[in-house]
Amino acid sequence: MPIRYKIGLIVTGLSLIILSMFLFTWYTTSLQKADGLVINLAGRQRMLSQKMSKELFLFTAAINEKEKKELASNALNTMKVFDITLLALTDSGKAPLTLNLKGDYSTCPKAAEPAFSQLNKVKGIWNNFSLNIEKVLADNANTSKNISYIKDNNIMLLNEMNTAVV
Repeated sequence: MPIRYKIGLIVTGLSLIILSMFLFTWYTTSLQKADGLVINLAGRQRMLSQKMSKELFLFTAAINEKEKKELASNALNTMKVFDITLLALTDSGKAPLTLNLKGDYSTCPKAAEPAFSQLNKVKGIWNNFSLNIEKVLADNANTSKNISYIKDNNIMLLNEMNTAVV
């Protein structure tokens, strides 16, 4: 076999190897496209659980009515961001990329197991947690009971969301 055929076979073989490596890398990275977004949003959920608790405690300590209204508005906004993001992470949908609900949104894929089950567990905790925050913000009579619930369960919400992130 002439040398130019041998060299041609070697170049063709190496070209096929390079092309297959490129296609495999492209395929693998396309599967991971949403991973960074999902990890960031799930991590932000941990921060939001603590942020809304802090806002609630500041609300209860505030004396000025204007300040109370602003703190209540901030807490409700944080709750809305948490809720929308939790739904998007669990069942797929659009989640806000910032704490501004009028800002940019991005679509999250539906969570796969075991994250799906963990996010459903977080949803169960979140339903009671948000209900207690809303009662405090509405200035219902049993606010001390609701505040105690938030104080006792905010770390549990944080830990369960942390498990979902992992």
